[in-house]
Amino acid sequence: MKRFHFHLQPVLDLREGAEQKAKEQLAETMAVRAQGRKNLDTARELVDEADVAARQKAAAPISAAELAHQQLWRERLERYRTAADQQLADAELDVTVSREALVEAHRKRAALDKLKDVRRAAHLAEVARVEALEADEIALRQYHAKMRKAS
Repeated sequence: MKRFHFHLQPVLDLREGAEQKAKEQLAETMAVRAQGRKNLDTARELVDEADVAARQKAAAPISAAELAHQQLWRERLERYRTAADQQLADAELDVTVSREALVEAHRKRAALDKLKDVRRAAHLAEVARVEALEADEIALRQYHAKMRKAS
């Protein structure tokens, strides 16, 4: 009997490749998210440092120009923090989308894997059935030959 051949193997190979790409995409988006968290932490630290520096300078008299410059710097840092916060939110969304894509790719591949297993089991059952029939035929021939010799 011929060996097992899964006719949808090319499709399964494509789905395995798609699942691998989805895993890589998830890893990339998770790396971007991690970098976004670092950027947000850095931005928060800079804003906090600017606030501490402003409080320290507030104890001494400062000019209006210096106060305006300090306020502009604080606003710039706050915009940087807001942008970093938005980048992190976008990265979180990308991770969620990538994770869902991976789940879907895995589900599609797993469905074909299951079909392959079912068909392999059916093939093995058919092979066992044919082999049993052949063994029965051989035993029957041997029995008839033995009966002919005995008579």
